[in-house]
Amino acid sequence: RLQELTTTRSPGNVRAELQRLGDGRADAAAGRSADRPRLGISSDDKGALIFVGTREAQKRFVHDGSVWAAGFSTDGRLLCTGSEDKTARIFEVATGKELKRLKHDGEVWAAGFSADGRLLCTGSDEKTARVFDVTTGRELTRFEHDEEVLAAGFSAD
Repeated sequence: RLQELTTTRSPGNVRAELQRLGDGRADAAAGRSADRPRLGISSDDKGALIFVGTREAQKRFVHDGSVWAAGFSTDGRLLCTGSEDKTARIFEVATGKELKRLKHDGEVWAAGFSADGRLLCTGSDEKTARVFDVTTGRELTRFEHDEEVLAAGFSAD
């Protein structure tokens, strides 16, 4: 059932289904892993959860505030979460270890990896989109906007 959820449903339907499967506290963000049926969701209880083909969460990735964004690297090895605690955090999925903590000046609402997994783009309510080097955590560039940035990602090429 989770495999169908992660491959055939729109994001709005994913949220509704997750609220039925879980405790009803799923937020707007959901990230899918391309390597196998695995879904990371954000939550308003200061964590992100990963489901691997079951109704039970397999791992929990904690922040100091509600988590608004969740996105997997293409290979499924990394998960990035964005939070009201003004950080984006990169975790190693297999171990749950936090690899990088990327500080922002506002709440982080979006996170997306490049196809090769070397870059991460974040969007926040500070009206910026930022691009980071995943390995070093160094900010490479920042794009200013007139409003909050609610979505972030890369083209496939």
